[in-house]
Amino acid sequence: MKPYSRRDLSYEEQISNYRFSRARRVVENTFGILANVFRVFHTTIYLEPEKVEKVVLAACALHNYLRHTCRETYISPVPDKSEDNESILPSCTRSMCNNYSHAANEIRDELKCYFNGVGRVEWRMHRHMTSELMLQIVGSSQ
Repeated sequence: MKPYSRRDLSYEEQISNYRFSRARRVVENTFGILANVFRVFHTTIYLEPEKVEKVVLAACALHNYLRHTCRETYISPVPDKSEDNESILPSCTRSMCNNYSHAANEIRDELKCYFNGVGRVEWRMHRHMTSELMLQIVGSSQ
């Protein structure tokens, strides 16, 4: 999901970018763990998206099963920090990213409404309101 990128983002867009960033980090960490165990994730998977989804779900299920049933023998390797660890997910080249569609914008805007409505995180709202109040206090004292 492409984040909102212009300056002077609304509060709702800032919250959406924050939530997109957190979700992306979780997904990248998950694929990093899976790629350390299952070689299929080291390269492009040339299958239909529905089949790729099944491969990912099967790998997650197998990983969880092995973690719980074979704790002594199944160890999820941690990447060596001394190696040049490149991102497991290939970076998006400019030609791949220019096709950001109108449909993707609509989905992003729907998620923005969710993140700032039903899916709102209260501590985040409180933090924003506190910082807004501090800005008003500092602004009025000058």
